Amino acid sequence: RGAGDRLVQLLAAESGGEFEYVPMIRSVGILPGHYVLDAGCGCGTFLPLIGELVGNDGAIAALDLAPENVATVRQRLAAEPLPCRVEVREGSILRLPYADCSFDVVWCANVVQYLEIAEFAQVAAEFHRVLKRGGVLALKEMEMTAFQVTPLPPPIMWHLLESQRQNNRHVGGMHTLSFPQWLRTAGFSDLVLKTYIGEDRHPLSQEQADLIRGVLAVHATLAAEATELAPDEKNVWQTLVGDFSHPKNVMNDPDFYFRRPYALVLGRKP
Repeated sequence: RGAGDRLVQLLAAESGGEFEYVPMIRSVGILPGHYVLDAGCGCGTFLPLIGELVGNDGAIAALDLAPENVATVRQRLAAEPLPCRVEVREGSILRLPYADCSFDVVWCANVVQYLEIAEFAQVAAEFHRVLKRGGVLALKEMEMTAFQVTPLPPPIMWHLLESQRQNNRHVGGMHTLSFPQWLRTAGFSDLVLKTYIGEDRHPLSQEQADLIRGVLAVHATLAAEATELAPDEKNVWQTLVGDFSHPKNVMNDPDFYFRRPYALVLGRKP
């Protein structure tokens, strides 16, 4: 995967967005005794909170396509077991290895943004299949249409995102607002889209600064590769954004502001 995927990994890191993630998961409606699928569990970031919510009588199925992630999750659980039963498997969300009507809740975070629109329909059908009647699907993704870095003029960011959209690169986070419509087509009801905003401004902690530098470096790389951008905008990305030694780098501005938008889309299987 390329720079766009690295951006999502950085923004989804446990060091960034943790504050926003907690109210997101708590708003899903996961209850004690529930059986929850963490579809695309990554390194298991969300498992401890899900485990806390389902309690001793609940259970979790953790699924990820990458064998290294599966290994990491198993190591984590061996070191710090959760209060509930957890089954960890390698597999694809395009073909879920679970029986029909198995789960009370499906939680899927930072995953479907990598899919083509046709694949989204297939995944939505799979989520619908494995949910019990009345079960809840929760999709958490970046909402890139609201992503912004100040003091950059907003059109600078919009032009970069548009260049990515035209080349069908890293565009999943730009489709998030369409998820309710697509899920309704897949048979889900009671659809709700909630937005959450993570904000960083001066003074930045070392953890915040490291995360933001990584994100800005990714954007600078994307801008360098974008043939559609005007030369003056490319220069802004390379000097004022990507060059952290530059005295006028945006992170040195006293009004620096970094906005991380997330969306949580909930739907119910009738």
